[in-house]
Amino acid sequence: MKSIIIILFQINDLFYDFPVVGDKQLFFTDTEFSLTENNDINASVGHILLSIPELLGDFSYSVTSANHTSQPIPASINQDGLITIPSSIDYEIQSEIRLGVSVVDEFGRGFRESITISIDDVFEDLDGDGEEDHLDTDIDGDSFDNQEEEFYGFDPRNTYSHPELSIVQTLSAELGSNGIYLLKGRLLSNGGVSLSDLGFEINGKGFNENDRLAVDVNTSEGSLFSIQLPR
Repeated sequence: MKSIIIILFQINDLFYDFPVVGDKQLFFTDTEFSLTENNDINASVGHILLSIPELLGDFSYSVTSANHTSQPIPASINQDGLITIPSSIDYEIQSEIRLGVSVVDEFGRGFRESITISIDDVFEDLDGDGEEDHLDTDIDGDSFDNQEEEFYGFDPRNTYSHPELSIVQTLSAELGSNGIYLLKGRLLSNGGVSLSDLGFEINGKGFNENDRLAVDVNTSEGSLFSIQLPR
């Protein structure tokens, strides 16, 4: 005589939800990362590692803006959870990157966690004067203000790109029929900037030391300028 034993198993749906975790427990083992500024293109920041067990299948990762703006997302993540930065970051412009990382399994279940990438500052001092570039009004040390160089189309980070001294040729004075001398000159070069002063410096009898006779500063390069010498 044969006996038949029937064993009943109650199968619960273990995969309906992700495991319940404590309120203070994060889904990721680490949500804080760092990156040194002026990084290489597509620099790796780190891996997203899950603090909960993988139940079935593979997870799919995606990255979103932490504040849901329409601005381009400054990071990407592959399906191994590796975070990369597609562009070089300047600490003086952006000191941290805040992102949202979403993880979804093949059954459509998922969660989203926020991460922060801190940008580490590098002391940058192009001209070696001890003042960091983003605080230095003359980054390249050529004695011209950064804003002035940019205004006139020069490169404030290139010591060889800056306004030059204006060059003026003094011509022979002419004595007019009225007995008054006409002082003449020619502007050979304005140095690449608008002139703030142009004219003649006078010394001699009847004049104070280094008296100046100003002419129109809007004189163009190569043009003559003149002024009558006061009696």
